[in-house]
Amino acid sequence: QKGGDWSQALRMLSHMADALVERDAITYNSAATACENGQRWWLALELFYSMEDARVARDVHSYNAAISACESISQWEQALAIFLEMAEASVEKSTVSYNAAVSACMQGGQWLLALELVRDMADFRVRRD
Repeated sequence: QKGGDWSQALRMLSHMADALVERDAITYNSAATACENGQRWWLALELFYSMEDARVARDVHSYNAAISACESISQWEQALAIFLEMAEASVEKSTVSYNAAVSACMQGGQWLLALELVRDMADFRVRRD
C-alpha cells in the first residue's frame, strides 16, 4: 500500500457505513494498516478505538496494529495497556504482539518491562523472533 492510500481507505470505510454495508475486523484492520503505512499512526489508533463503538470485535491483528502504532509515536504506556487488554478480551497474543510491546517499552527506556515481556513469551510458549 502506498502512503496516500490511507485517505482512500478511510473514505471507503466511511462510504461502507453510509451505505449500511457491514464493516468487520478485516476492513478496519486494512484501513489501520493503510494509515500506519501512510505514517498516520494516530488515525490507526482512532480506528482501533472506534471498533468498539461500531460493535466490531477486535482480533489479534487489530491489537497488533494498535500496539505498533503506539510504538511508532513513542507511547509505551498506551502500547502496554493495549497489550494487557488482549488477555481481558480473550485475544491470544502472538509473536508480533510481544515484539511490538517489547519494542515500545525499549523505545521508552523501560528495559525491565521489556525483559519481563520477553520472559513472558517463554512462559506462554510464544515463538521468539
